[in-house]
Amino acid sequence: EVQTGGAAYSPDIYYIIFDEFVGFQPMRDYWHNSANVDPFVAFLKSNGFLVAENSYASTTNTLYQMAIRFNYQDYPLDDPNYQQTWFNAIASNKAMQYLKKKGYTTIVFDETSMGYPSAPPILADVSYTYGQVPATRQDGLFGDFGILIADNTLLRVFSNNLLSSTYAGHINFINLTVNKIAEHDGVDAPCFVHVHLLLPHAPFMFDKNGNITDPSGYNNWGNY
Repeated sequence: EVQTGGAAYSPDIYYIIFDEFVGFQPMRDYWHNSANVDPFVAFLKSNGFLVAENSYASTTNTLYQMAIRFNYQDYPLDDPNYQQTWFNAIASNKAMQYLKKKGYTTIVFDETSMGYPSAPPILADVSYTYGQVPATRQDGLFGDFGILIADNTLLRVFSNNLLSSTYAGHINFINLTVNKIAEHDGVDAPCFVHVHLLLPHAPFMFDKNGNITDPSGYNNWGNY
């Protein structure tokens, strides 16, 4: 609980995972992007945020990191069957169970199933997961198979500008999250909001302003 003006209240908590975000210092050193990073860090600090730039993960395995952070528990990395253990630990995790006991409403926006279709959904009061959100197709003439054929014909000129259902679903899920992340209509406060987005993870579909980029560059790491 947070004390303010002599009264105690439980604040909303947002736990947001930007998958494959490398951290501020590599953005400065490797990507040479200090002009954007430094003002953003200053903005965060000026608004009371702690920016823990020297905090590092023990591995680059997203599922493993989510499992240990949600449960404050380590798991073996050398057992090939432990992926299912991580799935289960994330889906029914101690952090959200604890917050539920404290009266929190739990809300989840989760794109894990985009990369891991077998991943079970996280147990929450309100849940939005990739795959449950309709992928409004933007390639109605061709479809996934049609694009595969078109890419081997003169029609590739057109197919390069079309989006597969996977990419369209990704775009729609990002937009859904942006529009709903702060909407708690009909939900009793306080809220714990967990967000896992495949950003800036490949495919690199968005520019720095959130606009859709050219499909030819989706897998170009120069667009990270």
